[in-house]
Amino acid sequence: MVSNNLIDAVFQKIEAIWEATVAWPDFISAMRQSLPQLLKTSSKDAQLHWSLLPMLCCGAAGGKTGQAEDISAAWLLFYVAAHIFDNVEDQDDPEAWYAEYGTGMALNTGCGLFFTATLALQNLLSNHKFDSAALEINRAFQKQMLIMSSGQHRDLTLQFIDLDQYWQIAEQKTGAFFELACWSGTRLVTDDLLKLGYYSEFGKRLGLLLQLLDDFGDISPSLKNPILSKPRELAHSFVIAYANTVFSKAQQKSLQDYLVLSMENNSEATRWILNTIQSSGVDLYLLTEIERQRSLALQALNNANPNPQYRDLLLKLVPDLLTQG
Repeated sequence: MVSNNLIDAVFQKIEAIWEATVAWPDFISAMRQSLPQLLKTSSKDAQLHWSLLPMLCCGAAGGKTGQAEDISAAWLLFYVAAHIFDNVEDQDDPEAWYAEYGTGMALNTGCGLFFTATLALQNLLSNHKFDSAALEINRAFQKQMLIMSSGQHRDLTLQFIDLDQYWQIAEQKTGAFFELACWSGTRLVTDDLLKLGYYSEFGKRLGLLLQLLDDFGDISPSLKNPILSKPRELAHSFVIAYANTVFSKAQQKSLQDYLVLSMENNSEATRWILNTIQSSGVDLYLLTEIERQRSLALQALNNANPNPQYRDLLLKLVPDLLTQG
């Protein structure tokens, strides 16, 4: 199967970098254990993962998927590293692979993944066929990591956000990171600004769609447990940003007071928040926005006029509510 071969190629690239280093075997083992945690997707094809976006966009734009293996490897490594840092910064429960050793190990492993990603990108520079594109792609990755850190800083320092702030943070983090995946794979084989724009737009809309679907799960008992497990994450979600934008000042104050209580594990406050946001009509608004982002992603992909084989695989990476159960 095509997707199986692509995933295998990405992991072979990563393993080759580790084999060429002098890192301790147990450190490599920790990095290796951290990767499968994020190899989950709501794709209709269980073997597809978002880390394949650079390779699939490269093939869709007229190149060969193998040309973008290093980019997909780097993107996956940055993706997992960012997830680890985010978990620690948000003080989430530790994942099984680092629970015994604590957050120090998690942060060190994330750094290892980060530096492995930079080495994967350096591999592009050794292929003179991609000299110009490789320099642009390397710079784009480093710039995007800085932009994502900026978005995370706002996420960590703002206690409550409105819709404008929500979109700014979402575009700086998820939207731009997925845009980078699609742009970089396409840039490897073309400098056509129109084509690059279409694939960039596809990636951006896909990233925002995934973020909105995740937020929808916070208020939908059919998708997740109705008891909110991470009140701080909810405080920065679309639904609370919506409430902080459209509710009256008095309603906003009550909501914020209950959010503070919920962060102290007050179950009554948590239930009040859930009931309030479920009765506010935000779910219909959010569903409309989810469909809008999905339509924009599909439109951008159609405008790019991709190779049919890779178009079909890219389409499988665009989720809808039916693939989120």
